Amino acid sequence: MMPNRTARERVEEAIREYSAECASFAREADGYTDAKRVHGLNIIGECKAAVVAAIDALVAEVREEHDNVLAVVRDVHAQRGDDVCWLDIDRIFTAAGLPVPDRAVGDKTAMLANCRRFIDVMCSGGEWKTYADLEAEIVKLKARVRRIENTPTGNERIGGGS
Repeated sequence: MMPNRTARERVEEAIREYSAECASFAREADGYTDAKRVHGLNIIGECKAAVVAAIDALVAEVREEHDNVLAVVRDVHAQRGDDVCWLDIDRIFTAAGLPVPDRAVGDKTAMLANCRRFIDVMCSGGEWKTYADLEAEIVKLKARVRRIENTPTGNERIGGGS
């Protein structure tokens, strides 16, 4: 077996070998002794097993590729608001084994108009906070946790100030 061959190439080779063995056996079977027929059938059985194994490997390879692409797509899909980036599309292309497209833009004015429309849509009152909002909230929550940890009883009035 040659290294670095895809599962599809291994399947195609196994099918070619199986087909050749079957054709050879069919052409010459009339002149075979019983022992030679059994030997020929064993070879055909080995070729058939190789085809099945190669197909199983191809299915496993395709499943793994599917799972990898799906994981990237789900990761990108889970992003919200200002977490969405055009580079995420490149991640999907790469996971799917596709080349990243050329992003050269000839008309900066047209591109900026497209960007403005994109930003207008993205900032149209969505429920997701920006990174800056989330970072500010984290700072407030950490300060509140420190206050709670530093009180003698470990209690703070629920809904207490920040």
